Amino acid sequence: VALKEIVKNSLWVCGGEARRSSCDWTSSDLLLNILLSKTWMTYPLTLLVVLFLIFCVATCIYVRVTPDEAEEWRQNNTTYRRRIQAQQLEYLKSQSQKELAGMVAAATAAT
Repeated sequence: VALKEIVKNSLWVCGGEARRSSCDWTSSDLLLNILLSKTWMTYPLTLLVVLFLIFCVATCIYVRVTPDEAEEWRQNNTTYRRRIQAQQLEYLKSQSQKELAGMVAAATAAT
């Protein structure tokens, strides 16, 4: 019983009645302290942070180097649209000439 009372009132026990300022942790500080105090946990966390930073830099470089596909698509689409419009215009001209020839032939036959 005496040992429990001594431990309960000791300054070095964070759960004791004589609280120390170093024992005033918030829950996030406590979790961070627990994670970083374990050596086996520090290395994987450091590795994850380093990998995350490497992937961020690699992604930025990839996006910067990759050409913009929208401009190429717009150029190809414009070329295709102009070619189709030219084909349609030629078709309409040929149809108009055939209709005009048919109308002339009908008028000539009627006279």
